[in-house]
Amino acid sequence: MYGIAFEWDRRKDSANQRKYGVGFAEATTVFDDPLSVTIPDPDDTIREERFVIVGMSSKRGLLIVVAYY
Repeated sequence: MYGIAFEWDRRKDSANQRKYGVGFAEATTVFDDPLSVTIPDPDDTIREERFVIVGMSSKRGLLIVVAYY
């Protein structure tokens, strides 16, 4: 996604790749899907504003990504 900078912890990225088979680099490509849907996270805590985005990744996998801003 143009104009948005993504940051993540390398250890958490490795753990996600092992657990889910998807790394954060691929997960960020969901933000480029013009048909993706973004909603407020229903399990949101007061500490941070979080969102859930559902869309296709660049590798054509359907992903659900939780992001906070």
